[in-house]
Amino acid sequence: MKERFATKYLEAMNVPVTLGVGGMFDIAAGIATFAPKWIRVLCLEWFYRLVQEPRRMWKRYLTTNIPFLWLVQKELVRRRVLGRTT
Repeated sequence: MKERFATKYLEAMNVPVTLGVGGMFDIAAGIATFAPKWIRVLCLEWFYRLVQEPRRMWKRYLTTNIPFLWLVQKELVRRRVLGRTT
């Protein structure tokens, strides 16, 4: 939601850049913690958050990560079949 807001109102805000901090407020307030380094290295912070708050996070990840992974899979198949990257 923050990304959509920033895109929609970037020009009206008259700023060159916006930065969505999201869960950083929870971390700064001590409500949440950073994922362990090994999880961050594997780029699985989203999974760490899902395990911490499954009731709140499941829908977000189901409706965003699954379609994204589907698109990645389609692209990999297309590249393998066509034998090119463009």
